[in-house]
Amino acid sequence: MFRGKKLTEYLSNTIGFIEREISFTKELILSEQNLQSCPLKRETTRTTKLQWTGSISELTELLISLRVAEKINNGEITIKDLFSMVGVLFNFPVKNYYQCITEMTHRTGERTLFLDKLKDKFKEYLTKLDNR
Repeated sequence: MFRGKKLTEYLSNTIGFIEREISFTKELILSEQNLQSCPLKRETTRTTKLQWTGSISELTELLISLRVAEKINNGEITIKDLFSMVGVLFNFPVKNYYQCITEMTHRTGERTLFLDKLKDKFKEYLTKLDNR
């Protein structure tokens, strides 16, 4: 079987494998518990006064745009985790976002209603700054 240096190497590799599996399992459990260990969740539930006052459809349009443009974690975040975190930040229970995405794909005419509105509002803001 194993002796001396081979046994030590085998045990070291086995322990390393087990440690990686434990770490992976912890991460999986935390993500399945809806990001319970996330510092954002701990801090914002006690201190934030932020409240999303738009519709779920508007929030969906904004968040999906940010994700596909890879502006949050370079796109390395699941849609579920992104919505969970933002839901915590804005004290807004996020549900049915997949239904909103489906409805957006069926829109005729302008498909990015909220983003277009944001763009117009930002242009108005810049114009006001120019006129000061």
